[in-house]
Amino acid sequence: MRKKTAGAAVLTLVTGMVLGGTVFRAQVADAAAILQVRVVNTTADPVPVDQQGTTDVNVTNGSLDVAVAPPAPVTSGGQRLQVGGGVTSPLGLPVTASALVVQFRNDASEIIFFLDETIVARFPAPGPLVLALSQPLKFDAVRCGGSPATASCDFGWAGSAS
Repeated sequence: MRKKTAGAAVLTLVTGMVLGGTVFRAQVADAAAILQVRVVNTTADPVPVDQQGTTDVNVTNGSLDVAVAPPAPVTSGGQRLQVGGGVTSPLGLPVTASALVVQFRNDASEIIFFLDETIVARFPAPGPLVLALSQPLKFDAVRCGGSPATASCDFGWAGSAS
């Protein structure tokens, strides 16, 4: 009796494998393709993660102040200028601005702010741009991109000369 039961079980298993691999192959593949699994763990029982290695960090200074506040906004001063297209206009003394207003005229393409001949900010057209800066911008020259014959950039700032 036991051999008949074992034989029937093996025959049923083989028949299922043959039918699953041939007749019902598409249905089995579709069922496997749409299976979506979402693992949800609590903070008390997190998902284990294999660590890929450790990083060796050496601090050479005695202390490091990471709580540096951004510079305070400039609340006084300011000026308005117009720069022709293709022209870089030096301002003399560096300017510190906490807000900018830019109007692009006659196909001006961008305005570029420099400090010591290094770009510190670049804003593309179109405009107008009205920018309240989260950190003051220091610059000593401005360039307006566009045709020297027609384009110009009108800009102003709230701030002061350094």
